[in-house]
Amino acid sequence: MAITSLRLTNVYGPRQRLTSDRLGFLPVFFRKALRNERIEIFGDGTQRRDCLYVGDVVDALVAATADRVAGEVLNVGSRRDESLGSIAKLIVDAAGSTGGVTYVPWPEEQKRIDIGSFRTDSRRIHDALGWRSRVDLAQGIAATVDFYRGDAWYLSST
Repeated sequence: MAITSLRLTNVYGPRQRLTSDRLGFLPVFFRKALRNERIEIFGDGTQRRDCLYVGDVVDALVAATADRVAGEVLNVGSRRDESLGSIAKLIVDAAGSTGGVTYVPWPEEQKRIDIGSFRTDSRRIHDALGWRSRVDLAQGIAATVDFYRGDAWYLSST
């Protein structure tokens, strides 16, 4: 039996665990904005990331069940990338947060993990299956903030 593997970029959306700092930058940004805490970004915030809404991930997973991609490895990402500073500002604005965003120098022990900018190439999944992300970053952020505003339990769950 052939297995299809999907490599997902920075996934975000409703029901994501927000309580751990080890699950990527997006849950941290959402948690801090929703709690009116300051979001700290290492460096100047110009590092770019590709963020993928969970609904788009579900669509990619369903599409990838097609026999014609069995055994393939497919990258799955958004059509656009944004700077970390822009992403943080979108989240802060959507949450109406008073915490804001600040830029801090890279701590010496963290510098080695800086990957700079990253954006995945999703051409293979598009060419093979016609899949493309549909949810714009601002729309996805707004939907995510709305979810957490309606179910604050996720801000304290483990």
